[in-house]
Amino acid sequence: MSTSAKPGPVLAVLIGAVLVYTALETMLTPALPTIQHGIGATTAEVAWVLTGVLLAGAVCTPLVGRLADLHDKRPILLGVLLTVCLGALVSAVSPSIVGLAAGQVLQGAGLSLVPLALGILRHTQSPERVKKASGMLVGASAFSVGLGLAGTGLIVGSLPYNWLFWFPLMLLVVITVVAWRIVPPCPPAKQGTVDWLGAATLSAGLFALLFGISQAPYWGWSSLGFVALVITAAVLLAVFVAVELRTPEPLVDLHLGGRAVLVACVMAGVLGYTTTASFLMIPILASAPVSTGYGLGAAAGAIGAILIPGTVLGAVAAAFVPRLERLVGAKTVMIVAAAATLTSTVLLLMASGNGVLLAVSATVAGLGIGLGMTQAMNLVVVSVPEERIASVSGLGWVLRSVGGTIGGQLSGSLLAGSAVPPWSAFTTAMWLDAAVAVVAVVGGIALRSRRIAVEPGPSLRRA
Repeated sequence: MSTSAKPGPVLAVLIGAVLVYTALETMLTPALPTIQHGIGATTAEVAWVLTGVLLAGAVCTPLVGRLADLHDKRPILLGVLLTVCLGALVSAVSPSIVGLAAGQVLQGAGLSLVPLALGILRHTQSPERVKKASGMLVGASAFSVGLGLAGTGLIVGSLPYNWLFWFPLMLLVVITVVAWRIVPPCPPAKQGTVDWLGAATLSAGLFALLFGISQAPYWGWSSLGFVALVITAAVLLAVFVAVELRTPEPLVDLHLGGRAVLVACVMAGVLGYTTTASFLMIPILASAPVSTGYGLGAAAGAIGAILIPGTVLGAVAAAFVPRLERLVGAKTVMIVAAAATLTSTVLLLMASGNGVLLAVSATVAGLGIGLGMTQAMNLVVVSVPEERIASVSGLGWVLRSVGGTIGGQLSGSLLAGSAVPPWSAFTTAMWLDAAVAVVAVVGGIALRSRRIAVEPGPSLRRA
């Protein structure tokens, strides 16, 4: 450990950054109608508030992760935080959709905060603290979803929508200053070069895929534009894999970690899909009129009460993952997480008109998120060299974003046929959700039963 490192304060500032950033992005989703009215945008235009973040994050995260592997992580962290602050400022002061979307593109850099923070944790925390710290970091991300959902109603109910950006901006400025003061230099374990061809093909492929998925509800899932973008994405991503397998220093080393990293990436993608799909359907189910036969006619406060316990449970579960892994092993933890995700979807299928089952489904989903994402990131931390943690974990978070985009847009399209979707539309979306969750269960079963100790990073070895 660097002699100037203060493990507790460093962990606190990283958790604070992830918590505030995730809450900022979470608040925007339920506030989209208010934002749309405030800037006079169409539905297709205001969708760029979310699409801009996702596309920028998918492009930036792998590159930021690799740069963090090769350079001092401290200035990269500060650069990401400053970029997010600038994006929040632009979004807050912009009177038009163009400026707001531009601000969101800048904020997309913040999606790289978790993998970047994981690399810093390996550098500044003792081996005994790394897994626990990783769990706290992922737990903060899960908890901030509930914080964001609660904050949305409080802010838009009494203030202009711009304050959805002003409040997080003020906190992020403070966090950036504190990070500048207390996060120590985190030099790389070894030097190397950036695989710019790999970065270009991965970024272009992800951009084509995510842009196509985000526009499919407006163009149509069988439209020429959507099909062309999917084919383009498939070609570019195939080129990326070919490049990575032949490059001496690839952007993402596909040989690293073996089955453990593969399972971690699958789990991240599945959780992205199922979480987004469930959190899209649950508020619609809860707020639908009782006359539909499945709705509860719930107000915004009641919907928050249904969703928030799951985010709290997810945060608590994440903190206990290291202890659970010591007791039952990584494989069992992963299977339990996948099973919780599948159980949540099954409960949704039975929750027509039943508020208790709806709340239990949301809570079990939170358990799956907390256990699954924490264990997935721990698998990366213990399975790849210290100099590759940021880039490999960054790929996991990108896949979570890809899964979330597919889950949200596909489920949304299935429910968009009428002002009040029929129950059959929900069941179709839920069965797809369940099928994706089964993939995670299979992945958990395929994971080898082993316990891997965290080796100290270079700073710890030098101390």
